[in-house]
Amino acid sequence: MEQSSRVKTIVFLIALIAVAAVGLFWLTLRRVDSSWLITLPDLISREYRADMSGVELLSVEDIYNDIVLLPARDNQLRIEYLENNFEHYALSADGQSIGCRFIPGDHYFKYGLPMRSGDSRLVIYLPREYRGGLALGTTSGDISVTLPGCAADYTLLIDSASGMLSLPEGCDSGSRIVTLTSSSGNISVTCEGE
Repeated sequence: MEQSSRVKTIVFLIALIAVAAVGLFWLTLRRVDSSWLITLPDLISREYRADMSGVELLSVEDIYNDIVLLPARDNQLRIEYLENNFEHYALSADGQSIGCRFIPGDHYFKYGLPMRSGDSRLVIYLPREYRGGLALGTTSGDISVTLPGCAADYTLLIDSASGMLSLPEGCDSGSRIVTLTSSSGNISVTCEGE
């Protein structure tokens, strides 16, 4: 009887070690600046490319990642992002619009914990010739936009509850509409032509 108890204890300890090893493989507790983040080490770099012919709206929705928009060197939309098995981006295109929406894992909804490193961001390279609308939004990430042309070409519609705004002057009467939304992140806009 005593030997059976020892076998059960050994099996239990092996199972406990296996569960801990799997947990350490998936989750990493990492110190970034002055705070601790739970991150997943298996983030995979992805890239989405699309022709912008006929596209009238580019829409991006995120929760806690930064969004960076830069002019592209060619006439093709390119979006660079990180994802893993727990959280990813849903990309859609219907000919007139292209959408990119961040889908967080259950950890975010249950515990409010981002599973990303502090430098995770979505980078969009937008063709200079694109004349359609832009709608970029994130809940707690920053938005940094460099637009081709001059500020007078654009009308910026900004919605920011708490965050610093850095906007060029004269961007309120142009024909190209750019909507930027961030609840608690900073929003910065510059124009290449100025």
